[in-house]
Amino acid sequence: MNGSKFCFFHDPAKAEERKRAGQKGGKRSRIPSTKVLPEDTPDVQLGTVRDVEGLISMTISQVRRGDLAPNVSNAITQLLNSWIKIREIGEIEDRMRRLEDTVDKDSRQPYGRVG
Repeated sequence: MNGSKFCFFHDPAKAEERKRAGQKGGKRSRIPSTKVLPEDTPDVQLGTVRDVEGLISMTISQVRRGDLAPNVSNAITQLLNSWIKIREIGEIEDRMRRLEDTVDKDSRQPYGRVG
């Protein structure tokens, strides 16, 4: 701790240095950190899991190149997670509907008769 019994944040002798550091940090936070895609970026269609895979790959590349801010990428990821959950629920509903239809048909069949 550089000969002081206090850390940087509690050392009375470092008050002015702390103030300058805080001002510098405040100036940085005023710089827009959100890099979004241009307005003419085409929409993506999400019909299949492969479409989602493609969007995830593209988003990763855009973040790595610095074309897209990580916070925008996080929002895309959250939306994709919602899309996946909605698809899963839809598939479960479809399966339940088919099972219910099968049970209804079977319950109308007289016992002992097939077809």
